[in-house]
Amino acid sequence: MKNLPVWNRDKTANQGRTRVELASEIRRRAYELYEQRGRAEGHALEDWERAENEVLQPERSPAAV
Repeated sequence: MKNLPVWNRDKTANQGRTRVELASEIRRRAYELYEQRGRAEGHALEDWERAENEVLQPERSPAAV
């Protein structure tokens, strides 16, 4: 399978990572957020959006500070 480059929102970070790698990283981070929340249901979209923002724009995420 050919690895295709992924362009993120700011076109600088994430160079060299495939869509599959990015999705996996977002999924992992969203699950971490879910666990930090005490596994409380009903926040999946919030966790996913936050994870997506952190992974796609790491220089702006609180985890990178």
